Amino acid sequence: MRKRVDKLLIGVIISLALLFLSASVFAIYANLKVFNNKKNDNSVLVDVAAEEGNVYITVSSTDGETTKKAELESLSNIEDNSEENVSLTAESISQEEETNPEEEIEYGLDEDPNDNGYTDADADAAINTNSDSIENLVQNVPKINSESEGANIIILDPGHGGSDPGKDVGSVYEKDINLAVALIIRDVLESSGYTVYMTRESDEYMSLNDRVYFENQYYDASFISIHCNSNVSSSVKGMELYYYNSSEEASRFAYYLASSGYNIKSIYNDFRVLKYATESSLLIELGYLSNASDYKLLTDTGYQSIVAHDVANAIIYTLSN
Repeated sequence: MRKRVDKLLIGVIISLALLFLSASVFAIYANLKVFNNKKNDNSVLVDVAAEEGNVYITVSSTDGETTKKAELESLSNIEDNSEENVSLTAESISQEEETNPEEEIEYGLDEDPNDNGYTDADADAAINTNSDSIENLVQNVPKINSESEGANIIILDPGHGGSDPGKDVGSVYEKDINLAVALIIRDVLESSGYTVYMTRESDEYMSLNDRVYFENQYYDASFISIHCNSNVSSSVKGMELYYYNSSEEASRFAYYLASSGYNIKSIYNDFRVLKYATESSLLIELGYLSNASDYKLLTDTGYQSIVAHDVANAIIYTLSN
């Protein structure tokens, strides 16, 4: 009789132990759910396994990239340590995900103060810039021409290039359109007697500071940066001309293109290539790749030649008046 009671007692103890373990695991899972809801990040999965008297809890994010394991060394520690271990484990996952910085790039969306949407006029305004270092850079750029030569020098800057594609629509990259148009502009200007230098003549990367340095090497040279635009609204279209300290030149430039039938507006902006230019500088957006009609024009080589000739003539008109 006593043996039967002992067996029954042992059975009750084992049942209570299993019930206690199940309740503890449920408490851990509940803590994970609360923690995950507070973080509001990736979902968290929990897996519990027992081996040689120890309990192993594996916590992983659903993205499959991050897995952390917490070992609770004995069953007696589950109730006391579960919340601390699980919280620290889930927090570690979150920290690993949050401390994976993307490489900073020098192009992206800029907010146009004259538009309700977002445009990609250039990346200068979106990047935190140490103005003191750039001003020092500009002041120390050695000149490679005389002041008397400057009046006939024009610097063309095809935006983006190399690893920086600018805007892209499918297999069409802004950098390629910028360069194609700029090369035609160069040919027209040179045939009219101007000396033209280009920041790039092929598909190569050039940083914004390198462009600022390049343009500041020349006395009295006029700087024109060539770009295509983009907007979250596909209805936005037309040309835009940006200036910083060259409002009179911008007015003449925009007037010529408007008289030639283009829809163009002139906008003040402190893009880096404009703000740190020592001489006349403008940045033109030829149209919006995000707009169907502008896209059709900008990707047509015949139109690229037409708009390049008109921009070149606008430059000549601006410098002659």
